[in-house]
Amino acid sequence: MKKFVLFAAALLAMLAVPAFAALFTVTAGPAGEVFAEDSIDVTITIHNDASTEQMFLISQPLAAPPANKWASADKGSLSVPAYGDNTFKIRIAPFADAVPGDYRFEFTVKKDSTGEMASKEFQVTVRQREAAAGVKLTLSCSECSDKLSIKADVDNYGTAKLKDTVVKLTVGEKTVELPVGEVNVSKKAQVSTDVDLKNWKPMAYTVSAELTANGQSLDRETAGFTISEIKNIVITQAVESTPWSKNVILKAENLGNVMGPAEIKAQVQQSVTVSISYSEPPTARGDQWTWSKTLQPGETAEVSYSEFYWPVPIVIVLVVLGAAYAYLFMTSIGMKKVVSKHGHEWSVGIYIKNRGPAAEGVVVRDVIPHHFSLSGTFETLKPIARKTETGTELIWRVGGIKRGEEKLLHYRMAAKAPFRTARLASARLRAQKGDKTILSSTNTVTLTGDKTPPKLSVETK
Repeated sequence: MKKFVLFAAALLAMLAVPAFAALFTVTAGPAGEVFAEDSIDVTITIHNDASTEQMFLISQPLAAPPANKWASADKGSLSVPAYGDNTFKIRIAPFADAVPGDYRFEFTVKKDSTGEMASKEFQVTVRQREAAAGVKLTLSCSECSDKLSIKADVDNYGTAKLKDTVVKLTVGEKTVELPVGEVNVSKKAQVSTDVDLKNWKPMAYTVSAELTANGQSLDRETAGFTISEIKNIVITQAVESTPWSKNVILKAENLGNVMGPAEIKAQVQQSVTVSISYSEPPTARGDQWTWSKTLQPGETAEVSYSEFYWPVPIVIVLVVLGAAYAYLFMTSIGMKKVVSKHGHEWSVGIYIKNRGPAAEGVVVRDVIPHHFSLSGTFETLKPIARKTETGTELIWRVGGIKRGEEKLLHYRMAAKAPFRTARLASARLRAQKGDKTILSSTNTVTLTGDKTPPKLSVETK
């Protein structure tokens, strides 16, 4: 209302000019009806009654808001010949959401030479289609990176309820339909969606929206956004270590949206005591090793290398073997065979010492070679003797031996014939320590006998 009052006051001020005998006339029309979102041209005719050609100035058409934004004259001035006519047009283009009704427009024509003015009115009837609506887009960003949120506002400014209303959105190569449903007259509705922009190329994009309802397309709207270039290549390192080696896995990942170079660098230990292997040869070597890659957006490249410290396993093996030997030595049953000669007999002693836990079922076996025979008496536990292919086997069933306990087995033997050397095999022991079977043996002994007397030869003549 306030705007209308100001408009009326301005119009009265324009009309409050000295009156002159008008030597021209202005005719408008005919005007008619126009649908919202369409346009109509109203022809204006100026008749010049003067004896000379005259120039006329044309004002911007006036109307109460919002109709004042619908009208525009195609000319700002017009030359009219003497006693002749000339025309210009005023276009009326109601917006899509215009309210149906009659709208009055007024304009002023002024003769340039004398300042004479004439005002003219005309009326246009605006009609609204039964199904009429608009869609307006709102984007969450104009320069986007990973995600775009889109809101679509639907406004029903027609004269009928909207049914089966759908907003069809197209973003790049992606299209999605957002159902709106029913929208009553003079009501609004809103739908929204999110678009994942990861791995989209950096460039300008257009969002297009088409509003359909009641089986027809009612409106279209576009909006734009851009994706800027993002260069972001990340290098990560994972290390797996053991006392004797180190395995390094290097990964480069392009988290940006443009192709780019990746320099994978590593500080590699180089020494004569280190053996190095790798998944692929480095591009450059020196204080640092470098692998050069070119990665597409979202692409990942992985290289690896291993450092093997070869003296460490050797030391570990030696330590383990030493510990094992020490453990076995400290927990085993030790045996030793000692031989001495007394006249024509040989005295054989077998010494046994249990260094570990108590042992049960101890059995000792020894073999006297064929060219020896048992002689004398047994000074310790008497064995069982039996003939075998390899000689006379002696078997002692010792029984149990406590931790730290020592045993001595003894026998005598004599040579059946002179010999140079003879080898006595190891005596063997078998015992049980819990669920484990223990085996042990003595050393071997080499005997040196008497030299065989030389043979005499007799020659006859």
